[in-house]
Amino acid sequence: KLVRKIVGMGIATLTDVAVGIFVVQIIGKAFNYEVPIYFYPIGAFLALLPDLDYTYKLWQKWRGEIKIITTHKLFPHYPIIMIIPVCSVLGGLSVFWPILGYWAVVTLLCLLSHYVHDTIEVQAGLKWLFPFNKRYYRLCSFSENELKDEPLMNDMEWFERYYLRLTPQSVLGVILFVTAVLLARFW
Repeated sequence: KLVRKIVGMGIATLTDVAVGIFVVQIIGKAFNYEVPIYFYPIGAFLALLPDLDYTYKLWQKWRGEIKIITTHKLFPHYPIIMIIPVCSVLGGLSVFWPILGYWAVVTLLCLLSHYVHDTIEVQAGLKWLFPFNKRYYRLCSFSENELKDEPLMNDMEWFERYYLRLTPQSVLGVILFVTAVLLARFW
């Protein structure tokens, strides 16, 4: 079961990792930077940054504090709370270190892509306007009736349904990841 969870997590992260790699490369070209190889893992980390709440929930479960992991309910998945302060600090510091302007744009695009991806894919959606509004917003994935009829899935159920079998999500993640690695290597 642990191996299946690790494989599910790995496949589930491929789309975000790929987007982080794409963003680093494309913004590097736009800023006319020769992108060093170590920028790509930083971009992947930035695209996965909101999922730190999952790491925290895994820690709680390991310590026996919770039984079922539900994610996207802590501050890393509140776009306003993450994007505005992080990008503002990076943008402001770019006056002193111009490379931080590049990283402000990369961070903004990586975080936005993660949030849009989760808004499409996560069953309940995200609290885009928190702390001003506590409503969850989602795109396309589930109708109101499906949400009422189907209980929210825990992490393992979600991995089983979408990533531990051939689904559009799992196939797209693998294709995007391979394409991003090839793009970073040859473009």
